Amino acid sequence: MGFVRCDLMELEKHSKLFGRIGGILVTFVFASFLHQAYLNLVVSKGSILVPIAATISCSVWVLYGLATNQKCIFVPNMLGVICSMIYIITWLM
Repeated sequence: MGFVRCDLMELEKHSKLFGRIGGILVTFVFASFLHQAYLNLVVSKGSILVPIAATISCSVWVLYGLATNQKCIFVPNMLGVICSMIYIITWLM
């Protein structure tokens, strides 16, 4: 039991670092929608389901980030909303 407690303490010590790394990685995931938006315009249209789900999910996280004043949650999810919306707009064109 003490071993698990020690590991949890170590994780808490590095939680800000994990949060920043997670924020950077999720930004790359959302930015991939921009490439797919380009393909929507030039090649062929992809699926619309994932960007719609991402827009809804990110919107909820944006509200949470605003409510709790956590920029590390707000910023990458706002980028997710923007990239998802760009994808949806190009899909509709």
